Amino acid sequence: FPVTIEEAVKKDADAESVFVIMGKAVHKILEDANPSDSLVEERFFTIEEGVKISGSIDRVKKMADGTYALIDYKVTSLFSLKDGPKESWEWQLNMYAYLLEKIYKIKVSELNIVAILRDFSQKRAQPYAPRPIVFIRIPLWTYAAREAFVKRRVMLHKQAQQDLEHGK
Repeated sequence: FPVTIEEAVKKDADAESVFVIMGKAVHKILEDANPSDSLVEERFFTIEEGVKISGSIDRVKKMADGTYALIDYKVTSLFSLKDGPKESWEWQLNMYAYLLEKIYKIKVSELNIVAILRDFSQKRAQPYAPRPIVFIRIPLWTYAAREAFVKRRVMLHKQAQQDLEHGK
């Protein structure tokens, strides 16, 4: 039957709302079931060149060697993993590592994503996603590279603010 553009958009928006709710529910369940060796949903703040930056890390796990592993849960689509981990995930977790090391003077040794595939089915399984939950190791940059990334993002933020103030 014919569907108007408005009806199609509303249907897509309703479906996306369900995925948002599902993601929040999964985060809450994992937070409540978290082992005692970890911090969960901890929000961290710092000031970088006059700009407040923060992050909320799903799980910070203390490792046997005294270093820390960061774990972020993502409720995502099977095909979002097709080309490997999203670049934004690498940026996000490296920024979190920078925040923790700068604020708490601890050593972060691992960055990990636990991808919960909301649309997984055995017949749709792929080599990059053979199960409904996939553990993905994210590259950990050097502290200097993380610091340079954060400073660059802060500079871009400040530039965008100035452009807005000057009507650009």
